[in-house]
Amino acid sequence: MPSPRLPQRVSLFLLMAGLAACNLDLRDAPLCSRPDADPTKICSEQPSIAPMRADAADGPPSPMSPPPAVGEPDANNDVALACQAGSHRCSDKCVDSASVEHCGASCSPCPMVLDGTAVCTSGACEGRCPDGKVFCKSQSACQAPTAPCGGGCPAGTHECSGSCVSNSDINSCGPTSCSACPTPANADASCDGRACAWSCRAGFQACGMACLALGIPCEGKCGAGETLCAGRCVANTQVPVENCGNGVDDDCDGAIDCADSNCGNGTACGQERICGSGQCIAECGNGPGQKCCEGAQTGCANNCGTMGTRTCRGGTFGACSAADTCCGDPACSNNCGEKGSRTCNGTTFGACPVPRRACCPGDTQTCSNTCGMTGSIACRGGAFNKADCTAKESACAGGEGQACRPGKSCDNGLFCCPDSGICGAEVNRCLRRRDTGGQCNYADGDGQCLPTHYCDGDHDACQPRVGRGATCFNSPGSPKCASGLSCNEVTSTCQ
Repeated sequence: MPSPRLPQRVSLFLLMAGLAACNLDLRDAPLCSRPDADPTKICSEQPSIAPMRADAADGPPSPMSPPPAVGEPDANNDVALACQAGSHRCSDKCVDSASVEHCGASCSPCPMVLDGTAVCTSGACEGRCPDGKVFCKSQSACQAPTAPCGGGCPAGTHECSGSCVSNSDINSCGPTSCSACPTPANADASCDGRACAWSCRAGFQACGMACLALGIPCEGKCGAGETLCAGRCVANTQVPVENCGNGVDDDCDGAIDCADSNCGNGTACGQERICGSGQCIAECGNGPGQKCCEGAQTGCANNCGTMGTRTCRGGTFGACSAADTCCGDPACSNNCGEKGSRTCNGTTFGACPVPRRACCPGDTQTCSNTCGMTGSIACRGGAFNKADCTAKESACAGGEGQACRPGKSCDNGLFCCPDSGICGAEVNRCLRRRDTGGQCNYADGDGQCLPTHYCDGDHDACQPRVGRGATCFNSPGSPKCASGLSCNEVTSTCQ
């Protein structure tokens, strides 16, 4: 038959008595619900095991007091100690939760801080350190900022010889290095937190893993826009000008003094000496670039090939004694063979003074008078004069009323009728051509009328010539076409 079950308070009392016999203090056992509870230590969730109030009505038993009789009720079994905000229960009293002795929810004091002071901040044990040191919680000590804490260094640092050093320090560049960045002479090191770098100082330039002074060639070569000159790199715009007489290749082109293209013939290369054909020669002489010697003479010729001499004065030969002039014979003639002499203007002859003639003596030209008689004109004074025509004009111009031969425009070839007249057959006298209605004889033709008319045979009177499309006939006395038209014999119309 099962044993009778003891009341809960009796069981706890017996447990506490057993712990006391083993020198254990249940007051130090934290509640299991506390954040700092250690599962390896004894704890209890029963508030009835905590010390009871001293003024309890029925006098609660102490841990070492004998338990109440089995089945005896305990009026204080479930009554717990209540603490105000900012404090918590430790053993049989309420303690300040902000004190270093009971910080947060702990009933144990904060650990001592080496070289510092323990403080309770926001319910957690911390440490206050003097200037120049920082608190390392894992070590509960104040230490140098560079000292590792808890086996590690802050982000951006790493341990070197027991100190935390910066990853960006040139003496410990990167996450693991404890050595200074290698830096050539005349350079400054830098670190980006990962790797070392360096740059040459002002007045120096990089050449491989070295910094050379500006102007010093790198591996025997100069940079773009520079020329290696006398062991130094010189900007192309600053290359020295060749001194033609110092025996040095000043402009570094491989040619010295007079051999340099900048030292042409005649360039001074010393006292009373000049460059000539790449050599430094005497200033006076007959060589290339040399000045002539005072009083020396040399042959010369003018533009016509006449020989003369030149004399040196002040290092320069004077003009040729045979001055330039007009070359050749000044004699000239025109187209008729008339002779003349040209004037010399410096080195050029002027124009021939005998002008060209329109005709020459002995030349003749055919001519005619107004009646059509032909003759000739002889050249006189280099020109033909119409007045000199051998076919002379008659004193009578053939005016109206002058005698004439019927059907002819001239009387015996001497007397001419003007264009407006005609020789009338009836009177053998020059008659004036007739207008519209003027009397005419169609048998004598249309010449009796004006050129714009014809002689109408039906009426023996002059009539205007007809236009395009009008009736016409080619027989005497018939209508005639106007100027520019002709009578079509098929259609008998003017076309």
